Amino acid sequence: MKKLVVICLMLVCCLRLFANEKKYTEKDFHVNVFGKKESKPINSGFFFWKGRYINAPYIVKKIGLSIYINDIIIIKPVPYPDRIQRNFPKKKPELPQGLTNQSEPDDIIPFMNDTFNFYFPNFFKNQQDVSKLTPDKLKIYVSRISELPCVKKVILADNAGVAVHLYNGEKFSYSWIASLHDRSGGKSRKEILKELYNNQYNQKIKDFTEGKVVMETNSLGDVSFNCLPDILRQVVQALNSNKNVAEKVTELNTLNFADEDLNKQLAENYQFSEQLTKRVDALYKKWEKDNLLQKETKKKD
Repeated sequence: MKKLVVICLMLVCCLRLFANEKKYTEKDFHVNVFGKKESKPINSGFFFWKGRYINAPYIVKKIGLSIYINDIIIIKPVPYPDRIQRNFPKKKPELPQGLTNQSEPDDIIPFMNDTFNFYFPNFFKNQQDVSKLTPDKLKIYVSRISELPCVKKVILADNAGVAVHLYNGEKFSYSWIASLHDRSGGKSRKEILKELYNNQYNQKIKDFTEGKVVMETNSLGDVSFNCLPDILRQVVQALNSNKNVAEKVTELNTLNFADEDLNKQLAENYQFSEQLTKRVDALYKKWEKDNLLQKETKKKD
């Protein structure tokens, strides 16, 4: 199945979606600076959160430094403006003491900030243009972060940042912008964050409007993709069946619905949804009818 996968990596510090939930206060959202937006109800698309289907219609909200879908926070606030490292260390930061293979993102984020800021002059050569960052230049940073005992894997996400996989099973995305001081590429941090959150808000609306499947993951952001109605119907049939989790995962993998981790999360956590079953059946019947009509039109031509 051909599908378009959009990994929405917010260029922010560390927004873990499900693990170790943090309680936010009103001041964390900075609504007075970044404002509010709310979409009209959207009846297309399919949203899965923690492997569970969420009923349509979908309302996307931007509340300051946060994005919600149906009152579920999917992109969380980032530090603004005073909790960001602003000085570039002159000495290469030492590896943090006391880390283990079970250490968490919050334990290593300050080190990641300091390390990037230390290498910053070499990366940019007195420029502040993130587009100048290349995988070749960033190898030294990736190598340094990989030395942390809790880090299993570090994956470059173009020149935007890295996806970090920890030995404790957590995954998160990290961006350079989070570690820079107030100006990057000629824009203030306020301008950058406003643009990023607005882009994410608009992207979520676009995904649902285009009828995409949106799946929240255990890493930053979401995965969204187009799915043919016949494939989606088979996926729902498999999820609604009496098969065990392993059998469901195998079937979802065979259908090439999503990657193995997402298929496993879905098979383990899915709960029967009458709305999903009816929506997918209706979508499939329309798709089948349209295909038949196209075939008949071709025959006449």
